[in-house]
Amino acid sequence: SDGTQQPPSSFKQPLNDNTSNYLIQVSNTLPSHHEIQQFLTASNCGAISTFTGITRDNFAGKKVTALSYEGYTPMAIKELTNLCCDAHVK
Repeated sequence: SDGTQQPPSSFKQPLNDNTSNYLIQVSNTLPSHHEIQQFLTASNCGAISTFTGITRDNFAGKKVTALSYEGYTPMAIKELTNLCCDAHVK
């Protein structure tokens, strides 16, 4: 071993086997605060912090009139799950 900390084997399972530990959604809508609280509420948790951002009406001296994102949902879910697993290990 090179001394690098490896995630527990349970995190190496296919995405469908252990995703109940994480709230990962790729959609056109945000989860409600109630949904977030229901997912995160636990007797060993001390606080829930959320962030909501908005887009400026300008960028580099130009007016912003629209904003769109596109992505490949299966890859996004895979990468978000990997980030959650990495954060859990750390």
